[in-house]
This record gives sequence, C-alpha cells and structure tokens, in this order.
Amino acid sequence: MSGAYSITGFYGRGTVAEIYCVPVLGGTWYALEGSRNVNLCDSLALSQGVDVEQIADFDTFQADAPIHSIGDLLSELG
Repeated sequence: MSGAYSITGFYGRGTVAEIYCVPVLGGTWYALEGSRNVNLCDSLALSQGVDVEQIADFDTFQADAPIHSIGDLLSELG
C-alpha cells in the first residue's frame, strides 16, 4: 500500500483533527489522530478541511491501539 497521506479535518463543534489516509482499490481507509476507529470511504470524500461526520463510510473496524501516525494505520491494515 503506497500513497498514504494526511489531511486536516474536523468533527463535532469544530474540533480540528489530523486524518491519516491510505488509498486502496475501491476507496480510502482513514483514521483520526488518537482514535481506534478505522473507516473505509470513497476516496473523493477526503480533502483538506473535511467534516468527518459527513463522510459516508463503507466499512469500519476497531484498531488494536489508538492511531498516532500513518505507520500505525498501515500496521493495522496489514
């Protein structure tokens, strides 16, 4: 899996979050900094300044530990 990147988005009442993204065939897996939630969505849904609560996820799973980097996300995706 290559092409991993990070963007800045927000959730709730404007809480800013770093979002780690890993494109795959059929979408992009993403996770917010410090979260254990890993989600798969349409790649077009992720851009700078995105409200993550408005993203329609296709799939989701719980990471073993909080995600604090692109490397953490890549490890969870195996």
